[in-house]
Amino acid sequence: MSKFIQWWQGNPERADAIRERRRDRYQNDPDFRQREIDRVKAYAAQHKCDPKARGRTHNKPKHVWINNQSVEMWSTGHTLKELGIGRSTLLTWERNNEIPRHRWIDDVGRNWWPAEFVMWLRPFVRDRHEGRINRQEFVSRVSQSWAVSRSQLPQVSNDERSADQAPSVEDSQGEGLR
Repeated sequence: MSKFIQWWQGNPERADAIRERRRDRYQNDPDFRQREIDRVKAYAAQHKCDPKARGRTHNKPKHVWINNQSVEMWSTGHTLKELGIGRSTLLTWERNNEIPRHRWIDDVGRNWWPAEFVMWLRPFVRDRHEGRINRQEFVSRVSQSWAVSRSQLPQVSNDERSADQAPSVEDSQGEGLR
């Protein structure tokens, strides 16, 4: 951590005063405001990014080693984006046993789903979302397919491993995270 960041975090009153002065100057000094806008645009052009698109990024996929097999795991955000549903929907489906509980929770408490599982689940979710099947048919198809596909997908649930068999985890570049 840089000395400036240490100072900034160690002096919250002064940091607040500096932020307030900057906000006031930005609001009341049109030249300063234009310079700041130009600076942000120049940075965006140099780094080829949209200054207004500061959306949340998803955690990079992780690779978990289970039974000498590398399993790609997706974060909750990535999983939701792939399935096209909201967080509460996914967790409600799990809680109501409409879909199998097939996720791994890391040491920090974040949920990770196997990429293969998400890709397996996606056609069912798409059919449900587009209204081609109702809730009962969705649950029925998922459970029937799960009975067949379960053995083909990697078993990653925290419930199915003991504490001394914790999988080793790597990020998408192969760097260890533990």
